[in-house]
Amino acid sequence: MKGLEILVAEDDIDIGFMYLNLLENLGHHVTLTNDGEKCLLAYIDKLKSVYKTKSYGKSGQPFDTVILDHKMPKKDGFEVAKQIISINPHQRVIIDSGYSKDIFDEAGKHFNIPLEILQKPFSRMTLVNLLE
Repeated sequence: MKGLEILVAEDDIDIGFMYLNLLENLGHHVTLTNDGEKCLLAYIDKLKSVYKTKSYGKSGQPFDTVILDHKMPKKDGFEVAKQIISINPHQRVIIDSGYSKDIFDEAGKHFNIPLEILQKPFSRMTLVNLLE
């Protein structure tokens, strides 16, 4: 069984490697970036590749899920989510953060799709259950 294609943007090295190790050990393919600009570039590169090769993820999207840290250098998670959704409104996006959920409720009003929130700290099982 082919795993999920997951794009992760996380500037905390330890959390980034936790995503990478956990998800790859479960058979998923993870593209890990450490800031918002690199994440957006990785998304656009994958989108171009998908159109050329027709190799979509299980969801029919370039990535089955995009996980964005809320606070990152260069572009924060909300900025990246807005740009990805403007390119592809069907892309599943999860934003993770240690900030209060109220911030996400307010920000969610600016998106045309419901944002999925992963509140830090979270357990590995919480992440796995949300993704799978």
